[in-house]
Amino acid sequence: ALRQADPVADLALRAVRWAEDGAREKPRPLPLPVTHRSTAFRLAVGEAAAHGLPSSLDPDAPAREGRRLDAEDEEEEAALLRTVWLMVRCGRFAEAQQLCRQCGQPWRAATLGGGEPWRYDSAAGGWVGNPDRPLWRSACGAIARRALQRPEVPASAHEAAAYASLASDASLLHAVLPVCGGWEDEV
Repeated sequence: ALRQADPVADLALRAVRWAEDGAREKPRPLPLPVTHRSTAFRLAVGEAAAHGLPSSLDPDAPAREGRRLDAEDEEEEAALLRTVWLMVRCGRFAEAQQLCRQCGQPWRAATLGGGEPWRYDSAAGGWVGNPDRPLWRSACGAIARRALQRPEVPASAHEAAAYASLASDASLLHAVLPVCGGWEDEV
């Protein structure tokens, strides 16, 4: 109905669909779940500190402690976040969330899920979406900025790009451009 009533909105929606469909690289399935097995093993046997690993597996531990996951786990995390970036780039948010859940990262799925605008849906008979969407965008910007502070971590570029694009903050454009595959991605 909005598309018929507002030709500018129709054109904007068409441009978004074109950009999403025009992604050069399409997401591919991941071979393994991303569960940080190697880091968990070293924690269990008491070798984490000797290898410079974080003291726990909570999602913020590596950044909070200034430590990194085991190299094998970092590779898996980088593959996951690259795929998440590609899905976000293609507008496949629900698939990105599902992938994160399948990979044992439900917290990351939750961080991707706040972009639905708050609106009344007459078909559902009530309000749907995120009433705190501006707060969610701000949180996405904070995640992107934190990822940018750790360029030595293999996953940081794609994590920063995914969350910066969700934040819709022009000051974070520098986080998105390095992972773009061509002019279609940069539009």
